Amino acid sequence: MITHILLLKVASGIDKAAVGQRLGDIAQLAIPGLVSVAVARDLGLRDDNWHYALVCEFHSVEDYRRYDSDPDHGEIKKAIGPMVESIARVQLDLGERISQ
Repeated sequence: MITHILLLKVASGIDKAAVGQRLGDIAQLAIPGLVSVAVARDLGLRDDNWHYALVCEFHSVEDYRRYDSDPDHGEIKKAIGPMVESIARVQLDLGERISQ
């Protein structure tokens, strides 16, 4: 199982709810191998945190690559791009953990 995590900071002056809604559109994508999608807003427990997190799970690396190159996913990325200050991404195989 491949886990994809995206952290996003909304640019100054942009409506955070609008960005969250667009991120939520990812959950509606019908991409083979996309097992689950979760989008959540930061709780604000620490200063300077990221504003949103997106966590997706895939059956395989190939499924993640299909998602990453999907045209509908690309349209969502294109729409969100101008609204963000920064994005961080990581893809993990949690079956290969460094520690338990």
